[in-house]
Amino acid sequence: MIALIPRVPQRLAYALSRLAQGSSAAVPSGKNMSDTVKLLALMVRFVVVDVTDPQSAPYEIGLISMLNLRSTPVVPLIQGDQKPFAMLEDVLRQKWCTGLHRYSDLQQLAATFDTGVIAPAEAKRRQLLEF
Repeated sequence: MIALIPRVPQRLAYALSRLAQGSSAAVPSGKNMSDTVKLLALMVRFVVVDVTDPQSAPYEIGLISMLNLRSTPVVPLIQGDQKPFAMLEDVLRQKWCTGLHRYSDLQQLAATFDTGVIAPAEAKRRQLLEF
């Protein structure tokens, strides 16, 4: 998935990819995975989280929501007609969350990434900054 974002510096892309795979190699020494997720959320313009077959994504969204980031939108993605985890409905009601973006496969996601993910994230960020 990280390969869809060519503007991400290679080292950061590698770390995010390793983090997404649950690898402790992406976690700085002396930190845990939760600290790393929170730190990254504090550093970015927006968060894109794929909730397809979620493992830690619901917990990570919870961590991010506790940070009370006033100008950092969260863009949830899900593949196909998969049913999202139960509490995602609550997340979607938050002012910092865009709508759920569905994609059929990685090729379709790549083709619609700018219009279906980046544009809604930037629009939500502008909206959040107006408050």
